[in-house]
Amino acid sequence: MNPISKLTAQLDPDEKILWSERPGIISPRSAQAIIGAVIVFALVAGAWILPAAFRTHVAIVFGASLAISVWQRSRTLYAVTSKRPVIVRPSILGTDTQSFHPFQVRFLRCRKRSDGSGSIVFSEIPGHRSGTVELGFEYVVDVSKVERLIRELCAAAPKASTTQRKTA
Repeated sequence: MNPISKLTAQLDPDEKILWSERPGIISPRSAQAIIGAVIVFALVAGAWILPAAFRTHVAIVFGASLAISVWQRSRTLYAVTSKRPVIVRPSILGTDTQSFHPFQVRFLRCRKRSDGSGSIVFSEIPGHRSGTVELGFEYVVDVSKVERLIRELCAAAPKASTTQRKTA
């Protein structure tokens, strides 16, 4: 099922999509990391320091991880509805949807680039090794517009009761 159909099927009867967008296929940060890794690999492999079989395995693993990342990004959808920010992304079993109701948006951290694009972080979860994993929208074309929508949504939402906050 395509991401927009998946999202539409999960909307409440009175809920509307205010904004939706797919993230850039490769974010500027990812592109820099990829270019750096390719240069380092080319220098090491070009110097024939690594055996040919190992170079081939490294190239296959690197290429596969890049292809998976591009595939996932091309099928991810970010949306802000009249009730919540939503991330729809592919998974092994189909499609996963993450909704963030206004009481779950504890902060908004916006990273804006000179061209107006950027990322918005609105939640964090404990990470495996890195401490925390940021959740939000990456590589959004007009990040200020989306930040404004989320701020307005959170400001207009009724405050959650203590019971809702404990279960979130």
